[in-house]
Amino acid sequence: THCISSAASDVYKRQLQRKVGASPDGVIGPQTTKALQRKVGADVDGKWGPQTTSRLQSWLNNNVL
Repeated sequence: THCISSAASDVYKRQLQRKVGASPDGVIGPQTTKALQRKVGADVDGKWGPQTTSRLQSWLNNNVL
C-alpha cells in the first residue's frame, strides 16, 4: 500500500478542487462535492452517493483530470 502524507494529501485535495471549480481550501465537503457533481453531470445535492460515483467513473474513463 501507499501512504500519502497529510501535506501531500492537502495538495491533492486543492488540485481536485481547482479542477472542478471549487474554492481550494483543502476540505472535501458539500461545496466540493457539488462542484464535482456539476463537472461530471450528476444530480447536484452535495451528498456523495452511488450516482456521483458512477458518473465520476464514467467521466474519468472519457477525460483526463
